[in-house]
Amino acid sequence: QQGDTFAVLAERTFGLGYGKVLGLLAQLPDEDKQVLTRWRVGDSFDFKLDEDGDLLALRIMKDIRNGYLIERQSVQDEFEVTGFEKATEAAQRLYAGNVSGSFARSAQATGLSAAEAAELTVLLSKKLDFRRDTRSGDKFQVLIESNMIEGQAMDSRILAAQYTGEKMALTVVRNTADNRFYTPEGH
Repeated sequence: QQGDTFAVLAERTFGLGYGKVLGLLAQLPDEDKQVLTRWRVGDSFDFKLDEDGDLLALRIMKDIRNGYLIERQSVQDEFEVTGFEKATEAAQRLYAGNVSGSFARSAQATGLSAAEAAELTVLLSKKLDFRRDTRSGDKFQVLIESNMIEGQAMDSRILAAQYTGEKMALTVVRNTADNRFYTPEGH
């Protein structure tokens, strides 16, 4: 809520004193202390209390993938802080569209993110002159692979792209051995 800090919340919700809060902060790496000190309205976390209302465990996320698990280890309220990374699942998506206006806008109209559209534009521009070779109505397809966490796409990468136009046709596929793109003929 507005005005909450971790120290206030820890005392009000978990019954932790200021000294225990400082002890928890001391266990976090310096670059990650903001996980507990810079909260915004609407930030969330998971916690577990024992039957007396004392904190047993707290899970807080640094970002969508990385977080910390804080667990009480003894009756003396000593806590152990462990970093973790959520598992991801690879998912592939195929986007197809027609050029209408700028290529980047046409790519985004298929559902590609701005970053994915920019990556596709840079990739194709190595062999395709967008001013000279593209025409309204030209077709393109792109296969994107993303790591999915809780339904959200992370770390998207292009696996293959195809452009079929009036003046130019181009197909490129990512080679996983060297992470470069090649035509089906190996160029």
